Amino acid sequence: MNRALALGYEMTHWIPTDMEWFLAELVEDFSYEGSEKHDVYVNTILVRANSVEEAHAKALTFGERYNSEYTNTDAVRVTVKFGGIRNLYLIYEKLEDGSEIIYEEIEDLSADEVAALAKPKEQLAAFVNHGPEPDNK
Repeated sequence: MNRALALGYEMTHWIPTDMEWFLAELVEDFSYEGSEKHDVYVNTILVRANSVEEAHAKALTFGERYNSEYTNTDAVRVTVKFGGIRNLYLIYEKLEDGSEIIYEEIEDLSADEVAALAKPKEQLAAFVNHGPEPDNK
């Protein structure tokens, strides 16, 4: 069953009147002089707004800040362009330790498939991308 319906909400029309925070997924497109190759970053940012329309407008403004050009360390000219908003999410809970920020609904999984969704610590993005914390002793 759809989580929103299970909670008694009709998601197509229900937006809390006290909305304060949103998550915006912004597409950042890197192109390189002399190459057809593009690299894309999808940056998820917090947006504080009083409505979905305001959050959308603010996310567009934040995204426009990505537009730039520079020469990288390999002496290649890089053009960075804002590629748009991939998604915009409402954050339904007040931000505090343990608040749910976003959820994903996956239906009809076996017990093994559910177990396979969780990863060991060493495979979590925070550890893969940044490594262990330094020993500051």
